[in-house]
Amino acid sequence: MSTYLYDEALTEKFKNWTQKAQVEVYGPSETSRLFEVIADKTNDEPIKLPLIYIERDRGFEIINSGQIRRPLSYDGKTFNINSKYGDTLNAIPISIAYQVNVYTRYAKEADILIRNLIFNVVNYPALEIKVPKVGMYNPKTKEMEDFVHTARIELANTTIQDNSNEQQRFIEGNYTKLSFLIIINDAYLWDLREHRTAEIEIRMDDNLD
Repeated sequence: MSTYLYDEALTEKFKNWTQKAQVEVYGPSETSRLFEVIADKTNDEPIKLPLIYIERDRGFEIINSGQIRRPLSYDGKTFNINSKYGDTLNAIPISIAYQVNVYTRYAKEADILIRNLIFNVVNYPALEIKVPKVGMYNPKTKEMEDFVHTARIELANTTIQDNSNEQQRFIEGNYTKLSFLIIINDAYLWDLREHRTAEIEIRMDDNLD
């Protein structure tokens, strides 16, 4: 697991950036069913612009695949330890790329929206990822916080693509579409599990010197 954690965090970040601009934001998990989502929200009426949808440009890339086996992948990191339970986190470094697509009715509107997004990506790149535990939960340790990792989003290149000539069946009439690529180079495949803490019992015998 893990890529969907980045998908959701990135989508939420873009929604926070645009919440005052009345822009609909669709993330990678919604892209595959974008038409269904839009139809459900609009009752099959023509979609209203502007909108942003974020798609994963490719699956993801395992970094340094020839040296995957590292201490963090098999020994992991142990934390949240008490007398009975603890958490073990294992991780493998990956890179995830996304394409951000901006649809507006007018070119000037697209330019303004793209400009603001680029400034935000450059100036506010931190992306907080909360890694939930997998497997069985112990009721006594549910109050323990999930592991939090802060990644960084970066512009993958300096090109802003104008794809306004593409035909989209969910948009009627003329529109402007601008796209750019971003990448997360410090992502991980996570595995966070709870384990029982080993106990050592020590007994003293008064009859022994």
